[in-house]
Amino acid sequence: MSGDDFVHLHVHSAYSMTDGGASVDELAETAARMGQPALGLTDHGVVSGLFDFWKACRRADVKPVLGMEAYVTPETDRRDPSPVSWDPDPGRRRNPDDVSGGGKFTHLSLWAETDEGLSNLFAMSSTANLEGRVGRYPRVDRELLSRYAGGLICGSGCPSGAVQTRLRLGQFDEALRMAGELQDIFGRGNFFVELMDHGLEIESRVRAGLIDIAGKLGAPIVATADVHYARPEDRMAQEMRLCIESGMTWDDPSRFRFDGDGYYLRPGEEMRRLFADVPEACDNTRLIAERCDANFHPRPEGALMPVGDHGPDETSDGVLREMTDSGLLRLGVTVTDDVRDRTEIELRAIGSTNVAEYLLAVADVKRRLVESGLAFTPGEGNATASLVCYALGITQVNPLEQNVPAARFINARKPTFPTVTLRTEPGAARLVPDMLNAHYGKHHAAPTVAHSAYGRSNAVKAVARAFEYQKSAGSASDADAIDAWLREQHHTDVQDRIARFPYRRFVREGSIVLASRPFTELTSLIQQVDGTIATALDLHACRELGLPHLNILGSASLRRDDAASQKEEEPSLF
Repeated sequence: MSGDDFVHLHVHSAYSMTDGGASVDELAETAARMGQPALGLTDHGVVSGLFDFWKACRRADVKPVLGMEAYVTPETDRRDPSPVSWDPDPGRRRNPDDVSGGGKFTHLSLWAETDEGLSNLFAMSSTANLEGRVGRYPRVDRELLSRYAGGLICGSGCPSGAVQTRLRLGQFDEALRMAGELQDIFGRGNFFVELMDHGLEIESRVRAGLIDIAGKLGAPIVATADVHYARPEDRMAQEMRLCIESGMTWDDPSRFRFDGDGYYLRPGEEMRRLFADVPEACDNTRLIAERCDANFHPRPEGALMPVGDHGPDETSDGVLREMTDSGLLRLGVTVTDDVRDRTEIELRAIGSTNVAEYLLAVADVKRRLVESGLAFTPGEGNATASLVCYALGITQVNPLEQNVPAARFINARKPTFPTVTLRTEPGAARLVPDMLNAHYGKHHAAPTVAHSAYGRSNAVKAVARAFEYQKSAGSASDADAIDAWLREQHHTDVQDRIARFPYRRFVREGSIVLASRPFTELTSLIQQVDGTIATALDLHACRELGLPHLNILGSASLRRDDAASQKEEEPSLF
């Protein structure tokens, strides 16, 4: 690595949904302009932004350091939501130096050194979401840290870290013990004591104690800035996001904001001035970046399709051929030379793209849903061009009768993995992951997550509400009128930035992806407040990583009575 001799490792993007003030592209491009050789990403409790961050850094020629700022239970089991106090005087009003999150979690920085470490980060994040969630906070505990420590480098975190919290409470021995336990978990040389300086008293108060602990343990120290936006001029937009997300107004003196300064990508020379008394703390940022070589490995779509057990000496291609022949017979299709040739063309193309298992899975899902009484349209998309899909019951359209060429489904000259779309009654998609997981194993099928941006209209209204905009009598009430007012107040940059931020996270129930390994190792899993489980990475990332997907679309026009005509006895494909 060359250029600037400092690397920002503790960095939040807009995927830190309540307080992140920069896109991953802005962060990567800013680091590149500053000549910084690498950049970390440690969003709060999630890994959703890591793939886009990895791609953005590669485009900017900046080395990505993939990580997460974990929420950690206060020495309790992750399933125990009870708040904890470390204050030695529990009878008084809650101490602001006590455990953060109302006593429910502390913070810890994690960076993936190897691909094993990245898989462990995904697994840890998944289990935290599925088992350790309190409100919107997915929490890990000591057992998870120990189980998934391999290939990870750990930092003691921000001022809300456990070690810093103990120090602020005057509990040096407890702080030393907890730091020692982290060093034991991650290994000597893999646990770093983090130092921050944003001009805050809570940072300066524990600095000497942190350095003392590092000396007693022989642990390296590392300087970090709690980066939440890319450039100094982006501060107002980040504070506006805090204001909007907390439901407060800009002029409220008690509104949530970051005290101090410097929550952006500071130049390396500035960071070295702040930590001139401990230059090794800045040197170690490059050391960590040089050690961290975890990467994503994009593959052709469908490359990670799971393979089912079809019995001894049976293959997916063989079973598909058998089911195609029996399906044509069941449908009363006369096997002429044209039918035979068309079938062979399609089966060869399917074999060259390893699509057989996928089509068997889709056909079985369709059969099970029909048997449950659900109605379907005759066919959707390119699958209607496939005689094999017709024979399997995936569509009710015979492409030979419609004179549709096979190349519309899979082009034998340039084969690509297809995506099948089934249109049925609303709500049916929720049934599909369980069907597929019952065959391929737990966490091998799931819907995908998605993030919707604020957009111009929502951003304009949210910013105006925070500024307590009052509509004058007779003025227009739409976003254009508010936008004009904001422009008069010179707040357009703020609203434009807010418009690009993720507004909410939701699950695309109808976009279901499959994987040859558990998602806990490949993309991580998240759980919504309503209990819905989905991949932490969105559909485009899943597809680029080689996961096939199936679309299950709902149509209110379909009536359940229509299903009766489709109920034909078919053998199970699994």
